[in-house]
Amino acid sequence: RFLRTTGGWSPYFLNDTPSSRRPWMFRKQYDVIDRLLERYSDKTHYGERRHPEEFAMAFHRRMRGLWGLPPRNVHFTGREDRLEELATRLERTSELLVAGMGGLGKTQLCTEYCYRRFPAGYGLVVWLNAESADSLVADYKQLLRDWAPTPTPMEVPVSSSSSASSPSASAGSTAAAAAADKSTEEIIAEVKSRLFRSQVPWLLVFDNVEHPDLSKRFLPRGAGTKGHVLLTARHAPPASADRTLLLGCFPPSESVQLLARIAPGHVSSPRDAAAARSLVETLGNLPLALGTAAAYMRRCDVPCAEYLERYAASEGRRSSSSSSSSSSALPARYGESNEHFHSVASSLALSVNEIEKENPTACRVLRLLSFLGPDLVTKAVIRNLLCERRRVDAVAERRRRDVDRRRSVARATAAVALGIGASGALRLVRRNHGGQAGVVAATALTAAALLFV
Repeated sequence: RFLRTTGGWSPYFLNDTPSSRRPWMFRKQYDVIDRLLERYSDKTHYGERRHPEEFAMAFHRRMRGLWGLPPRNVHFTGREDRLEELATRLERTSELLVAGMGGLGKTQLCTEYCYRRFPAGYGLVVWLNAESADSLVADYKQLLRDWAPTPTPMEVPVSSSSSASSPSASAGSTAAAAAADKSTEEIIAEVKSRLFRSQVPWLLVFDNVEHPDLSKRFLPRGAGTKGHVLLTARHAPPASADRTLLLGCFPPSESVQLLARIAPGHVSSPRDAAAARSLVETLGNLPLALGTAAAYMRRCDVPCAEYLERYAASEGRRSSSSSSSSSSALPARYGESNEHFHSVASSLALSVNEIEKENPTACRVLRLLSFLGPDLVTKAVIRNLLCERRRVDAVAERRRRDVDRRRSVARATAAVALGIGASGALRLVRRNHGGQAGVVAATALTAAALLFV
């Protein structure tokens, strides 16, 4: 009688009320009541009933996957010993710092580690830009919005009425809006709390940490055995040797292997192989400089021996220009040696010169982008810059044509004025029979015509 006379059943009523507190549910007769609920399922939505454990599982399913991770480098080479050491060290400690100067491939190493360890080692991998507090807060806000629950097909009821105004249909957007309205401290605390309560093994990566104390504000305390934290930075605090993995340059064999992997076919001949060994030594086995050189060889279809010759010629021009200008000897960034700094600059100069020959507009856009941070330079930004550059060039071309047209008109006018002045001067000379006054007047008219030009 209760089932027949009660109306307004919600599709979530059987989910929201635990069985132990349902006033009409008796444990000894739960099977009878279940059969009755199923018989009147058109009213009770018996088929939508979920066990509480399923809600917990759905919560943990939302905290799975790869978030913010950079694309995997298909040309990743070597570092197998470092990858094994990363896994071994993280088994002993929950936090590890990968330190080394710029261009060594710290980000690439951690990216490869994340892809290799997911999903067998970690169910959730979160990659954060830790260059500043603002970038970390922005990533945490987006992470919390992405974690906001969204209704599944089983959670959204299908009815004849409009479902756009259904509370269930707007659950995801409401939760996302609530996450956006939270303060910075509330967002940080919420993310840390969820990670602490998560039963899924997770890995949190703080990339490019500029300030050692900055990440402490965002790190969850008590990660235990479920969570690990990986950081990359140029410098390592002196007191953290047991939690630091120092990264160095490639060995020569891996350097040559990287060139061959990025630019296949350009180091295959004996002459090119010898040039590759010389080139990696010249570049100091720095992965960033090697990658730039290999990309140039592949893009310009230049064998390694020819690239080495071009590199030497470029170095000669740089040396001559630096000797004549003291301002060209730029200091290296902190954490970098001058030798590695100039190896990157020299290999990059060849690429920039080639880009300028092929597409001057693209080179000008690159110079503009050099004033921006690299992380937020999207395709849309580049596309807008190129469009604006074309518009500016078109306006400049129209102005140049207008100037040329005005100059042509001015020249024609000046020629007419000069002709008029000359003819007038000739008449004066004839009128005065070549006298001195006629010559002076003719000279004055001719000078006035020339001044008009």
